[in-house]
Amino acid sequence: MSERVSELVLHPLRMRIIMAIAGRQMTTQQLAALLGDVPQATLYRHINRLSEGGVLSVIAQRRVRGAVEKVYVLG
Repeated sequence: MSERVSELVLHPLRMRIIMAIAGRQMTTQQLAALLGDVPQATLYRHINRLSEGGVLSVIAQRRVRGAVEKVYVLG
């Protein structure tokens, strides 16, 4: 892991993502609806960083209109 967890979670937007998903299972689309002021590309980029860093885990995947939708949880 190239980036420490503390460095990952201390970013203001990533902290908002963590707080939004805490105790729930959410897709990126659900997070985008909840965090409506965040551009979708920015949201995807930060979710990927949190996932690669082990802060978010994918617990399910499903095919939606030809794309794979992932369901995330903390941990």
